[in-house]
Parts: sequence; structure tokens; C-alpha cells
Amino acid sequence: MEAQDLASYYTVSETARALGLPEARVRDWQLKKFIAPALTKGRIQFSRVDVVRMFALDRLQAVFGQTAIATAIAQALEPAGLEDLLEGRRLKIEAFVSSPDGVERRYEVRISPDAVEQLRERMAEVSR
Repeated sequence: MEAQDLASYYTVSETARALGLPEARVRDWQLKKFIAPALTKGRIQFSRVDVVRMFALDRLQAVFGQTAIATAIAQALEPAGLEDLLEGRRLKIEAFVSSPDGVERRYEVRISPDAVEQLRERMAEVSR
């Protein structure tokens, strides 16, 4: 399944279902401004790329814990790279993050192809 075959926007509950996380976690990330909704009129909705960014954040937090570096890496991910991850063309997330002292570091986390496929399947359950 191609990413363009998936819905463009996902509500909080749809996002949580796609990620396999509680809605409270998605709302918490939004309140902490780790992720910003794409649409706020009516129900809050996240773009497809934002859902993949939250997927990456969840995976990064599994590696680094709920730390500022996990959030910084997720926020530094490029939309094109997130689309590549969703389509299976890339199975790692890479980001360059500058520390407060100005030193730029490269981070790379490999993602299981099964986890990406499961995300795609869950996202496909949302009607377009």
C-alpha cells in the first residue's frame, strides 16, 4: 500500500489507534507542543506525516526514554524522510540535532519493517 492511498488527516482517536497508544498519550504530546495539529477547526486532526512523526517519537522514547533528546530528534525529522519511512523506502530515522553549546550530532535509529507495516495497516483502517 502506498502512502498516498492513506487518509491525509487523522483525529486524535484515529491517531492513537494507528499508533497503538492511548489517546491520553497523543493529547499529552500535543499539550506539551511536541506535535502540532494540522487542523484545529472542529475536531483536532493531525496530518499523515505528523502521525508518522509520533510513531517515530514513540520508537525514540523506547530507546532514549521520555527525554528531551527523543523529542528533539522527532521534531528534527524531515517530512520527506517520514513519507519514505511510511512507504518502506527507508527503515531508519536519522536526524541532526544541535545541542545548546552548538555542537551538531547525528542520530540514527533503525525501525523494524514489521512495525512500519503494522502502522500502515492501522492507518489504512481510517476512511479517506
